[in-house]
Amino acid sequence: MRDIEFRTGVIKPIEVYKEAWEMIKDQYWIVFAVTLVGMLIGGAVPIVLIGPMMCGIYLVLFQKHEGRPVDFN
Repeated sequence: MRDIEFRTGVIKPIEVYKEAWEMIKDQYWIVFAVTLVGMLIGGAVPIVLIGPMMCGIYLVLFQKHEGRPVDFN
């Protein structure tokens, strides 16, 4: 097993933000666009999937109402 090295010290938030800015500043708009699109798709997935999910639920309920067996296939 490897020995895990722990570093002790103070985290300086301003320095962290400066380092992060230095990493992305040459391609800021690409990073911004990727983040924005990812957030939009992530937020839209529940909206996109709610229709098929509700149809599936109602199909199961209709099958049960008609006395047919219900399964996950």
